[in-house]
Amino acid sequence: SLIRTPPGSEPQKHHRDINFPGPAAQVTAQVALTQLEANNGPLAYVPGSHRMVMPGFEVVANPPLGSVVLYDSFCEHRGIEHHGTKDRYAMYYEFETRGVFSGYTASHFGPSSGDHMKAFRAFVDPELRKWVERTLSAAGG
Repeated sequence: SLIRTPPGSEPQKHHRDINFPGPAAQVTAQVALTQLEANNGPLAYVPGSHRMVMPGFEVVANPPLGSVVLYDSFCEHRGIEHHGTKDRYAMYYEFETRGVFSGYTASHFGPSSGDHMKAFRAFVDPELRKWVERTLSAAGG
């Protein structure tokens, strides 16, 4: 997903990207396409929350441009408010165990979101499987 966070964006509520089955079922990779700064809506994480440990504080990730931030999608996090002057862009890639249910419904992303995801997976899955097979064959696996 490409996420655009415009100036003036309100903070998100703490949330998890997946609810079941729990830790280590999905990993999210965030790639900043604009520099993440404390005031332009970066992500804040609750350390240890993927293990149901709640330390009472959060950590804001402001890595250098081009860095990749990996996090367990069961970790509580939120986008913080954007007080900057320019749009903030980031790409998000999710790697999940097949069959994982995120807990999101059409009410989160609109009535056509489920159909869109099914069509996307129907297109990507066969090509991804072919790529994996070619890669394994080339590696001798």
